[in-house]
Amino acid sequence: MDALGKKIKFEEEYRAKAAERTEWKDKYGSVIDELDKLQAEYGRYEFARNMFIEYFYYGPEFVSFTFDFYELAFKYDELESAGKLQETIDGLKKNTNSFYKDYNAQLDRSIFEELTPLYVGYVNTDLLPAGIAENWMKTGELIYTKSIFSNRLKLEELLDKFTAKSAKKLQKDPALLFARDIYNAYYLNVHDNYKWFMAKEDQLMQRYVEGMLVMFPDKKIWADANSTLRIAYGKIDGSQPYDGMKYLHFTTIDGIIQKHDETNPDFVLTDRFMELYEKKILVTIPKIANYGFALPLPITPPVVIPAVL
Repeated sequence: MDALGKKIKFEEEYRAKAAERTEWKDKYGSVIDELDKLQAEYGRYEFARNMFIEYFYYGPEFVSFTFDFYELAFKYDELESAGKLQETIDGLKKNTNSFYKDYNAQLDRSIFEELTPLYVGYVNTDLLPAGIAENWMKTGELIYTKSIFSNRLKLEELLDKFTAKSAKKLQKDPALLFARDIYNAYYLNVHDNYKWFMAKEDQLMQRYVEGMLVMFPDKKIWADANSTLRIAYGKIDGSQPYDGMKYLHFTTIDGIIQKHDETNPDFVLTDRFMELYEKKILVTIPKIANYGFALPLPITPPVVIPAVL
């Protein structure tokens, strides 16, 4: 498919088109170079953020779990003064019960030993906790053999009789300290730079896309598919979000026509589609029984779809 080659080719066309008029050159002529420069200088923060999310929230399970105890350990007095101490402890008890129900320490340690060197190796050193590259193996040994989070019964006993002394004990726990250091390094070294990078990139992309619309008015532009479903596995079903409202698990021709909107490019139907619909030039969809539903679709008019779009 050579997607990269096509992208490079279009960028060349974009630059050439912008050079045709002074107003286009002034507004759009440099935007691709500005995006390239931005990515070269700040792309590492985007990469570090992605790696942080994958490691902290979806890597070794103990990391995000133990970090939930941060406030209890390091803000004990504040919680007590605000009258939220017992509420916090009760919430952690509930989380603890849920966490250990399916937790496998041996598997989690294997994940830690596989992913940590990748995290440390791929992310720039100045964006990571100091010393993590040299100490992560030693720290891992302490976490899985000495940490209170490696012993469910001891952790539950601690929560049952939690005191200020217990908080000081947690403050020294290797698992909690490791999670804290990963989290703090991200927010101190990456977070603000990433936010600035995204804001600047959005600004430049708006100008870039505007240039596409202005200079290539006949070019088909992609729709914004953010937060939309791509592919999923599971039972096909509808939903009833509230009384009197029901969403079916299929799309109908009538529904497509109702959403037709000439003012919104994401919901404009082609003239050919409308012509076939009006003339009822339709074709029946074969029945497919192996996917949990049967076609043709239950639509009105006939249980069919337009033959040619």
